[in-house]
Amino acid sequence: MNDNQKLIIRHRLGLALQKLLEQNKQAPAKNAVNSLHQLATAADIEYYIVQNVSAGKKDPQFTTLVSIASGFNIPLSELIAHFETITDEAALKQIEQQKKNAKKKAKRK
Repeated sequence: MNDNQKLIIRHRLGLALQKLLEQNKQAPAKNAVNSLHQLATAADIEYYIVQNVSAGKKDPQFTTLVSIASGFNIPLSELIAHFETITDEAALKQIEQQKKNAKKKAKRK
């Protein structure tokens, strides 16, 4: 697996987390996690780790994935199922958007 494929996978995972958070916001249940801060707390993970995984910037360890699933109160298999619904094209779109945002930010400096 090359670096580009790994990048796409990281972004697919990040998009899956974002999708789960959005679903929880739209159909709130008691104790539903609907923000990265809540997820970090529920998963007992540092916020910056959850934030970086969600942004596709971090390749999480297996134990981190288990903790994230636990934070959502879902089995790991369900987290993986959400990941599988995210296409490579969606991940590539997010990657391009992040590149554009980084260029805009660099121009402001």
